Amino acid sequence: MPIKVNPLNSEPKTENFLIASFQDFISLIYPDTCCCCETALAKAEMHICLGCEIALPIIIDQTIVGNKFMGKIPYHTSVALYQYAKLNSVQNLLDEIKYKNNQELALYLGQKMGKNLMDKSFDNYDGIVPVPLHQSKQKKRGYNQSELLAKGMSETCGLPIFTQLLTRTKATETQTLKQRFARWTNVETVFSANEKVQGMKLILLDDVLTTGATLVACAESLLKKGSTEISFMALASAV
Repeated sequence: MPIKVNPLNSEPKTENFLIASFQDFISLIYPDTCCCCETALAKAEMHICLGCEIALPIIIDQTIVGNKFMGKIPYHTSVALYQYAKLNSVQNLLDEIKYKNNQELALYLGQKMGKNLMDKSFDNYDGIVPVPLHQSKQKKRGYNQSELLAKGMSETCGLPIFTQLLTRTKATETQTLKQRFARWTNVETVFSANEKVQGMKLILLDDVLTTGATLVACAESLLKKGSTEISFMALASAV
C-alpha cells in the first residue's frame, strides 16, 4: 500500500529541514564558542561550555556579600551569584556583557540569577530596579547590561522591571580602576529616584558588586523618596 503524504504539511516540514540543515552547516564553519574558554560549543550548550559552567565559582556563603552593606544603609537582604576576581572566568562573562555587545548572554545569565537567587524572601516584592546608566553612556553602548540581566531574571521569577523609577543624573567616570574611597565619592550624588517608589519594596540589581558604593547610592535615593524596603542583587561580587 503506498504511503499517503498530506500536501498541506509537506512544504513546512521540508522548509524546516532545510533551515536546520543550513544552520548546522554554518555551525560547522563558524561554530559558537564558549564565552569563557573560546572552545567550540556542543549543540546542546548555550554561551558557556559544560566544563566552564561547572567550574564557575558560585557564592555559597552570602554573608560575604552582606558584609559590604553592613552598617551603611538599611536593607533586607543581599545576594550575588558568582565570585568575581580579576582574570577569572567571571570577568570574561562581565566583559562580554559590558563591552562586547553580548546581549543574549546577559539575558541568559539573568535567567540563571532568577533560578538560583530568588527565594520566598522576595515573594512580597514589587519588582526589580536595574542600576541605570547615564543616557550618554547608554546611547554609546546601545543597551544597559543590568537591565538585560533584570529582563532575564524577570522571565524566570515573574517580577516586573522598573526602569523609570531611578535615573543617573551625572555621567561619572568608570569605577573599574578607582580605589575604595574614590568609588564612594564618585557616586555619592549621581542618582535620583521618582516619587512613585513610595511604599514599594524593590530589588536593586547590578552586574558586579565591588565595594557596594553604587548600590548604596541607589538605595539612598529610593529610600529618601519613600521606598519601604530594599534588597541588593548582583550577578557577581568581589570578596
